Amino acid sequence: MTSCNRLHQNHSAIILCLSLILLLWVVASSVEAAGMKYEITGEMKKWHVIAIDFKGPDADEMATDPNPFLDYRLQVVFTSPGVKISSVPGFFAGDGKGGGSGNIWRVLFSPDKAGKWSFRASFRRGYDVAVSLDPSAGEPVAFDGCAGAFEVGPREENARHGLLAIETHGDLAPVKQAAFIIPPLP
Repeated sequence: MTSCNRLHQNHSAIILCLSLILLLWVVASSVEAAGMKYEITGEMKKWHVIAIDFKGPDADEMATDPNPFLDYRLQVVFTSPGVKISSVPGFFAGDGKGGGSGNIWRVLFSPDKAGKWSFRASFRRGYDVAVSLDPSAGEPVAFDGCAGAFEVGPREENARHGLLAIETHGDLAPVKQAAFIIPPLP
């Protein structure tokens, strides 16, 4: 094989690699542009808070048309390893770091079992859709239907858990025995 042939093969391989990288970048950009991107943060352990941030429409906390707190509704359905379903509302989180403007929509969740969890987001827009009891109110937008999964590990063995009570000196302490009094109905 001549050096010209090897050089031609090397150029072809480089062009193929660059084409694949460009294709992957275009696909990733289009997925993000379509609002299908999310990020999961937090300690992936039982009872720990997990946050899922979705990239959605730009909004400002002071906006009135649309109002990000009333005119959008984020509802995320989580399915546990034992197929228990939990529906959790989400909220507008601005830039995700405390700023009042941005495109981050967040849900916070605390899994009660170790194992593989899945989720599906419903994201709708419409006048006062956030306070509507109709699950089909408004119209689906941005990352509506976005789904994913994550793995949750067991809690730490030495972690405190259970009900907490305020002790006389103001500290929180686990309740060793809980007594609940249910008043009679009038």
